[in-house]
Amino acid sequence: MRHDVSGVTPQSFASSPAIRQKMQQQRRHDTAIELALRSEIFRHGLRYFVHRRPVASVRREADILFPGARVAVFVDSCWWHACHEHGTLPRSNRQWWKTKFDRTRQRDLDTNARLKAAGWEVIRVWEHENVVEAGRRVVTTVAAQRKAMSNDWDRQELRRARGQGSVAQRSQSAGAG
Repeated sequence: MRHDVSGVTPQSFASSPAIRQKMQQQRRHDTAIELALRSEIFRHGLRYFVHRRPVASVRREADILFPGARVAVFVDSCWWHACHEHGTLPRSNRQWWKTKFDRTRQRDLDTNARLKAAGWEVIRVWEHENVVEAGRRVVTTVAAQRKAMSNDWDRQELRRARGQGSVAQRSQSAGAG
């Protein structure tokens, strides 16, 4: 349990000590679905990083990260991320949980927006999704991103070979004349 600045331990939001202990035992990393998805992706020959920040200034870790392709994968629990199909609102402390789930959804949307603004492709996989289908979606997205990045690089190389330089170089030289 966290302490506030004054050193006073805040009251637990759990409805009982047993519930609090159960919540503390929940895995944050390497959940069954996450391990299964990583295995499926690995089976397709892709290699990746786990639990890394895609963008240093954004304090959010992707569960699976492909830095070269700029793809970040988040595996979301139906419970903690309030899945519309399987998420339920507890009977005890309903308002506290509603607020918590709303904040989590907002944080997920904010993460998506920040990463997209930084040029990343974001994939969200729900824990109830079929692992093979989710893996296929990741593999397809990574391949598409790599191809798009390769095409961009090829176009830049072609411009350089023709003496045209990059777009930034062309605009600088146009303004210099």
